[in-house]
Amino acid sequence: MTEYEEEDRQTYQEIRIDAFESAYGICRNEISGFNTHGYTPMSESDIFAHFFDEDYTLYDDTIDRNIDKLMHCTLDLILQRGVGTELSRKKNMRIIKDILSRNSFDELAEHMSEEEVADLGQDLRLLKFID
Repeated sequence: MTEYEEEDRQTYQEIRIDAFESAYGICRNEISGFNTHGYTPMSESDIFAHFFDEDYTLYDDTIDRNIDKLMHCTLDLILQRGVGTELSRKKNMRIIKDILSRNSFDELAEHMSEEEVADLGQDLRLLKFID
Protein backbone atom coordinates (compact mmCIF):
# COMPACT_ATOMS: atom_id res chain seq x y z
CA MET A 1 0.00 0.00 0.00
CA THR A 2 1.72 3.16 -1.18
CA GLU A 3 -1.09 5.67 -1.36
CA TYR A 4 0.49 7.95 1.24
CA GLU A 5 3.45 8.44 3.49
CA GLU A 6 3.10 8.02 7.26
CA GLU A 7 3.78 11.69 7.95
CA ASP A 8 0.75 12.60 5.80
CA ARG A 9 -1.72 11.10 8.25
CA GLN A 10 -2.73 11.35 11.87
CA THR A 11 -1.82 8.47 14.15
CA TYR A 12 -4.48 6.59 16.09
CA GLN A 13 -3.26 8.29 19.25
CA GLU A 14 -3.57 11.74 17.65
CA ILE A 15 -7.12 10.96 16.55
CA ARG A 16 -8.01 9.84 20.09
CA ILE A 17 -6.48 13.05 21.50
CA ASP A 18 -8.46 15.15 19.01
CA ALA A 19 -11.67 13.35 20.04
CA PHE A 20 -10.93 14.03 23.70
CA GLU A 21 -10.07 17.69 23.04
CA SER A 22 -13.29 18.12 21.07
CA ALA A 23 -15.37 16.51 23.82
CA TYR A 24 -13.55 18.56 26.46
CA GLY A 25 -14.35 21.81 24.63
CA ILE A 26 -17.99 20.84 24.24
CA CYS A 27 -18.20 19.93 27.96
CA ARG A 28 -16.71 23.27 28.98
CA ASN A 29 -19.20 25.10 26.77
CA GLU A 30 -22.02 23.01 28.24
CA ILE A 31 -21.00 23.91 31.80
CA SER A 32 -20.70 27.57 30.86
CA GLY A 33 -24.14 27.48 29.26
CA PHE A 34 -25.63 25.70 32.24
CA ASN A 35 -24.11 28.24 34.63
CA THR A 36 -25.33 31.14 32.51
CA HIS A 37 -28.69 29.91 31.24
CA GLY A 38 -29.54 26.87 33.37
CA TYR A 39 -30.19 24.44 30.50
CA THR A 40 -29.52 20.69 30.66
CA PRO A 41 -26.21 19.56 29.17
CA MET A 42 -26.18 17.03 26.33
CA SER A 43 -25.56 13.36 27.03
CA GLU A 44 -22.10 11.82 27.01
CA SER A 45 -22.81 9.89 23.81
CA ASP A 46 -23.99 13.10 22.11
CA ILE A 47 -20.75 14.85 23.04
CA PHE A 48 -18.60 12.29 21.24
CA ALA A 49 -21.10 12.03 18.39
CA HIS A 50 -20.36 15.66 17.55
CA PHE A 51 -16.71 14.80 16.94
CA PHE A 52 -17.66 12.22 14.34
CA ASP A 53 -20.65 14.01 12.86
CA GLU A 54 -20.15 14.93 9.21
CA ASP A 55 -21.15 18.50 10.01
CA TYR A 56 -18.38 18.87 12.55
CA THR A 57 -15.18 17.25 11.32
CA LEU A 58 -13.32 14.53 9.66
CA TYR A 59 -15.64 11.84 8.49
CA ASP A 60 -16.62 9.97 5.34
CA ASP A 61 -15.81 11.73 2.09
CA THR A 62 -13.15 13.92 3.69
CA ILE A 63 -11.10 10.80 4.48
CA ASP A 64 -9.96 8.93 1.41
CA ARG A 65 -7.40 6.66 3.05
CA ASN A 66 -8.47 3.22 4.23
CA ILE A 67 -6.40 3.31 7.40
CA ASP A 68 -7.82 6.72 8.36
CA LYS A 69 -11.39 5.54 7.78
CA LEU A 70 -10.65 2.38 9.74
CA MET A 71 -9.23 4.32 12.69
CA HIS A 72 -12.08 6.87 12.80
CA CYS A 73 -14.84 4.27 12.51
CA THR A 74 -13.18 2.06 15.13
CA LEU A 75 -12.76 4.93 17.57
CA ASP A 76 -16.34 6.05 16.97
CA LEU A 77 -17.65 2.56 17.83
CA ILE A 78 -15.45 2.34 20.94
CA LEU A 79 -16.58 5.75 22.20
CA GLN A 80 -20.24 4.98 21.55
CA ARG A 81 -20.03 1.82 23.69
CA GLY A 82 -23.17 0.47 22.10
CA VAL A 83 -25.27 3.50 23.06
CA GLY A 84 -24.88 5.38 19.80
CA THR A 85 -27.53 5.46 17.11
CA GLU A 86 -28.25 2.28 15.19
CA LEU A 87 -27.62 4.12 11.92
CA SER A 88 -24.18 5.30 13.05
CA ARG A 89 -23.25 1.86 14.39
CA LYS A 90 -24.28 0.10 11.18
CA LYS A 91 -22.51 2.67 9.02
CA ASN A 92 -19.26 2.29 10.96
CA MET A 93 -19.50 -1.50 10.93
CA ARG A 94 -20.15 -1.53 7.17
CA ILE A 95 -17.14 0.71 6.48
CA ILE A 96 -14.82 -1.36 8.70
CA LYS A 97 -16.01 -4.67 7.19
CA ASP A 98 -15.58 -3.29 3.68
CA ILE A 99 -12.04 -2.06 4.36
CA LEU A 100 -10.99 -5.31 6.03
CA SER A 101 -12.52 -7.39 3.21
CA ARG A 102 -10.32 -5.55 0.68
CA ASN A 103 -7.17 -5.16 2.80
CA SER A 104 -5.73 -7.34 5.52
CA PHE A 105 -5.03 -5.63 8.82
CA ASP A 106 -1.36 -6.56 8.33
CA GLU A 107 -1.29 -4.68 5.02
CA LEU A 108 -2.85 -1.63 6.57
CA ALA A 109 -0.50 -1.87 9.56
CA GLU A 110 2.62 -1.59 7.36
CA HIS A 111 2.47 2.20 7.68
CA MET A 112 1.86 2.24 11.42
CA SER A 113 4.11 2.15 14.48
CA GLU A 114 4.10 -0.95 16.69
CA GLU A 115 2.23 0.94 19.41
CA GLU A 116 -0.39 2.13 16.93
CA VAL A 117 -0.84 -1.40 15.54
CA ALA A 118 -1.24 -2.75 19.08
CA ASP A 119 -3.81 -0.09 20.09
CA LEU A 120 -5.90 -0.27 16.92
CA GLY A 121 -5.61 -4.05 16.81
CA GLN A 122 -6.84 -4.32 20.40
CA ASP A 123 -9.84 -2.10 19.61
CA LEU A 124 -10.67 -4.09 16.47
CA ARG A 125 -10.45 -7.32 18.49
CA LEU A 126 -12.73 -5.86 21.20
CA LEU A 127 -15.24 -5.06 18.46
CA LYS A 128 -14.74 -8.58 16.99
CA PHE A 129 -13.51 -7.43 13.57
CA ILE A 130 -10.21 -9.31 13.80
CA ASP A 131 -8.97 -12.30 15.78
